[in-house]
Amino acid sequence: MTSRDYKSETMREFNRSAENYDSHSPVYYSLTRLCDDAVISQITSFNRPNAQLLDVGCGTGALLEKIRNRFPNIILNGIDIATNMLDIARKRNLSHTTFTEGDAEQLPYEDSAFDLVLCCSSFHHYPNPDQAISEFRRVTRPGGKVIICDMELPDIARLFANHILFPYQHKGDVHVYTQQEIKMLLRKHGWTQCHTERISPFQWLAEATARK
Repeated sequence: MTSRDYKSETMREFNRSAENYDSHSPVYYSLTRLCDDAVISQITSFNRPNAQLLDVGCGTGALLEKIRNRFPNIILNGIDIATNMLDIARKRNLSHTTFTEGDAEQLPYEDSAFDLVLCCSSFHHYPNPDQAISEFRRVTRPGGKVIICDMELPDIARLFANHILFPYQHKGDVHVYTQQEIKMLLRKHGWTQCHTERISPFQWLAEATARK
């Protein structure tokens, strides 16, 4: 979007906050856990042996731990740009789970590697959203699904965040998306059956299927 290095800002912010992210985070970060139950309710059909799930922007692995406890048959994978967050995630010692350091816009996986791709509370950090959505599609098998959950704000608050707050605070935040914006991105890059809904006063969830 610009020459500004949002990714370095994101790495710095989340490496700094990793140690206390789950237990003593500001309210802003605590809100990221609100999407967990909504996401988990969408993945029941993938609870089968050898199903492959990828959590993009997995952070400390909190969501993956909940998924592992609920769905023991799914093979879990998490990727994050912040090394310190991954260090916390690996300490969870989750079975059949692999954590990888990497960039959501350049996923280090083969084509059609996953049945389900999740991206929860991190999409607003991506400076090249088209590239991220395209990568999600590339690594998802035809007929597989993507679930994206991110913040929702009223129009005035969203404009304030996008044009005043984010440019000022330099924490790697790029853009708060509307439900319509995320549906347009998904349809543009090979996703069908795109559906969005508000799941809390501050978050929406989007679900789509990889075109066969």
